[in-house]
Amino acid sequence: MRTLHAHRGRRKHDIVLYGASGFTGRLVARYLAKNGGSGLRIALAGRNTDRLRLVRDEAAAASGSGSWDPPLVACSSDDHEGLLALAASTSVVISTAGPFSQCGTPLVGACAASATDYVDINGETPWVRSLIDRFDGMAAENGARIVPNCGYTVPSDLAAHHAAQLLAERHGLPASRVRSLVQFNGRLSGGTLLTGILLDEASASVQAARRDPFLLGGSPVGGARPEDADQTAAEYDASLGVWTAPFWMAAISSRIVRRSSALFREAASSTGTGARSSAAKGAAPRCYYADDFHFRESALAKDESVARNLAMPTPPPETRQRLIERGKLPTPGQGPSAEVRERSWFRNFVVCEAAHVGERSGGSGGGSGGGGWTGAPLVLTSVRGGDPGYEETSKMVAEAALLLTRWRDAPPDTPRHALRMGGRVGGVLTPAFAFGEGLRTVLHERGIEFIEHVLPEGSTVGDELRRLAAERVKG
Repeated sequence: MRTLHAHRGRRKHDIVLYGASGFTGRLVARYLAKNGGSGLRIALAGRNTDRLRLVRDEAAAASGSGSWDPPLVACSSDDHEGLLALAASTSVVISTAGPFSQCGTPLVGACAASATDYVDINGETPWVRSLIDRFDGMAAENGARIVPNCGYTVPSDLAAHHAAQLLAERHGLPASRVRSLVQFNGRLSGGTLLTGILLDEASASVQAARRDPFLLGGSPVGGARPEDADQTAAEYDASLGVWTAPFWMAAISSRIVRRSSALFREAASSTGTGARSSAAKGAAPRCYYADDFHFRESALAKDESVARNLAMPTPPPETRQRLIERGKLPTPGQGPSAEVRERSWFRNFVVCEAAHVGERSGGSGGGSGGGGWTGAPLVLTSVRGGDPGYEETSKMVAEAALLLTRWRDAPPDTPRHALRMGGRVGGVLTPAFAFGEGLRTVLHERGIEFIEHVLPEGSTVGDELRRLAAERVKG
């Protein structure tokens, strides 16, 4: 892929939505039709113009905007010259076309070469590793912000950053340990199921990469620790008084959060900014993560029985494929109905702790470090929203793209490449590092709520967590 050293300037489109005729792509098109604004120049792209025309008409009707008439761009995922022309025609590309490891690399390469910003909804961490290895330097040089994982990994990444920021603001200390506990109700689309099958059938080297807790970076000095391994069984967390289980997204979102911590630390070390200092205008984003930062994500279970059921292994790929063929599971292009999506929801609780002063214990404790998190300041936060896999994913990736169009000429922070690039933003980034508080604020306004929970006097973090987790949610 040739490097263009392109200056963005004024382009034909502001946003091109690639993969618009897929299940999630159609939802993103509807969201943009309703929330993009009349002055935004959007185009829909994919392999089949007839299908794109249907998406355009459906989005216009669903949004109540009969005048929404974006141009259509026919381009297949293996048309390298066509993808390069597509990328050069727009300021931002949104991609919902997966499996990304099969069809996403040429498009990312075209965006990196064309100084075009890029966001997607993928959850394929070995593929993201390949993007870093192949395109991070080119994107940094050209000023292209390549931000994969702008779907359901966003709540984990932004919530960890939110909690770490609050800890720094309240106590002046960086986050040493973040525990994310997830409640989830939703169903998967055929495209997501196919991606999971392909990942599970991939080579031994891919499986090894998926197991690497620091595949995307963020490893502490000395390498991975036993506590960094993914949870594989039901566990009782005595410090919080809750049962937990493996969460199917944790092996994805944990890698993104750890990469975010590495990017922020790298930026801070190059400019001298940190959690204790004020970032001057034009300096790197402030770092709220300690050098020994640890992140773990689990499903939050009602009791031991639920935890053990959640910990049951996923059926093998061949079983899932047979269920798809028999119509028991959706095929690519199919997904949960509007009624099912309306009843779906998610909620993440985040406990964020500063560096330890004393030893942990399983007792009730007291004060800010109660519930076994003794000897160090902590904060308790949460993020909650509706259907995570599709309605909220569409919102998250669309709003990320909309922010990029607004920040094109005046990004709010200077990233890790600032000193070399004179303030240009670029590289293969994460949602928290690329957008931070900006995206969090927008999503909060759009109904994905980020909340700080103040512990009542005499209550431990475990007490408050259990009380909040028992609150009724929609559905």
